[in-house]
Amino acid sequence: MASNPDFEERTLEYWFTAEALGTRPTTWFVALHTGDPGTGLDNECADATYARQAVTMEVVADGDGFIARNTADIVFPALTAGATISWVSVNTEVTAGAAIRSAQIPVAKVFSAGGVPRIPAQELVFEGV
Repeated sequence: MASNPDFEERTLEYWFTAEALGTRPTTWFVALHTGDPGTGLDNECADATYARQAVTMEVVADGDGFIARNTADIVFPALTAGATISWVSVNTEVTAGAAIRSAQIPVAKVFSAGGVPRIPAQELVFEGV
């Protein structure tokens, strides 16, 4: 699981300084990646019909800590040419924006033309940092 350094810096500034941090996002979007997105948005799926999808997350207790997870299925449009998806990220905008967190999928998913990427409810999980 990767975290954007800017996100980590802003989290620390929020809790430990009086730094003005700007407006908090109220909508988040999931992106699919064909490789490691790094700290930005590299390797985002380039299929003709692909588009990021809005996601609603919840924070729940998990053992000794907390996790954030999606509350409903995330369904992407059917892919025109197909793709092999190996990473996902949560972003602050439907295009561009900042990647908040990313995670590698344990086993890359291969989608043929017409395949519909889907992330079931409560399966996109990020542990607290």
